[in-house]
Amino acid sequence: MVYDVIIVGASFAGLSVANSLKTNRVLLIDRKTPGTLPTSACAAPLNFLLHQKMEDSIKQIINEVSFKTAYGELRYTTLVPFATFDYQIYCQESLKRFKGDFLKANVKSFNGNIVLTDRGEFEGKVFVDATGWRAKLASALDNSFVFRNNLGFGLETEVSAETSELNFIFDPKIIKGGYAWIFPAGEKTRLGLGTYFPSSDLLIKLKQFVKSQGYEVEKIHGGFMPYGLRSPVCHNVFLVGDAAGQIVPLTGEGIRQAIYFGKKCAQIIQSFLDGNLSLPLALLKYARFVNRHRGGYILFSFLQYLWLRLPNFAIELISRTLGRSWTNLKFQKLYFDWMKA
Repeated sequence: MVYDVIIVGASFAGLSVANSLKTNRVLLIDRKTPGTLPTSACAAPLNFLLHQKMEDSIKQIINEVSFKTAYGELRYTTLVPFATFDYQIYCQESLKRFKGDFLKANVKSFNGNIVLTDRGEFEGKVFVDATGWRAKLASALDNSFVFRNNLGFGLETEVSAETSELNFIFDPKIIKGGYAWIFPAGEKTRLGLGTYFPSSDLLIKLKQFVKSQGYEVEKIHGGFMPYGLRSPVCHNVFLVGDAAGQIVPLTGEGIRQAIYFGKKCAQIIQSFLDGNLSLPLALLKYARFVNRHRGGYILFSFLQYLWLRLPNFAIELISRTLGRSWTNLKFQKLYFDWMKA
């Protein structure tokens, strides 16, 4: 059997593409069962989750944000409510909606037409790489495609405690070149650290941070954050999510982007399958769509560059300026309108 589409990677990006296609001749491959290994803090705008019909995955709805530096704290109400959600429920519900075939397997090689796994080889017309920073399909065709720069890393634990607001903490005494977070999630609270600078002691720093909040580290998960757009196509492969560097610099947000670009990728692939586009034109159309958002990524890359090099008191002054009612609402509106579900 030749599949219409073969998607490798079954997290937010891969599942978004898979569930947005109209054909059931789709093979979705991942080395693990979807939802078993979270690499994200799993927070997103509430209306985004409702749009995905993922109400059952929601853990807590949040309207208040606390932004802290070493010099002070700023609280404000979000323009749109946020929600933390359960990664396992989200992925398993997405997999239930998927009409194609799912294969739990490790990809061993790819030659542009056939994916070789430890469960056999599979031929397809179209290929989607949603394998994260390693970009397994693209790097098999071009070994320079693996992320070696623009890689952040985050670690998070979940403790048994209830909180009510999103907390972001920029304090070099806690973590340099990044930030800490405290996210409420129902009867649990998620505490984590993310950094855009190389850090060999992130686990030690996480334990210190969690202890400073009065808790002990429990089960830990984390992952790389490949930020800043790279080419969204490689030869005959569409790249979506972390494989294409679609995480936003500075904010580290990647869930909305993975699903947003995933849906558009699927729409363009479907036009090819329906005979309305050739494959080269489909690849070109997707690349152009992604590149139309490049200006925002360049802006946030620049802001990240400054942010990570400014003294903490300067960050405090900027946060106070952005925290003013009109400025705050304007900035939030621009950010959320940049990509809509």
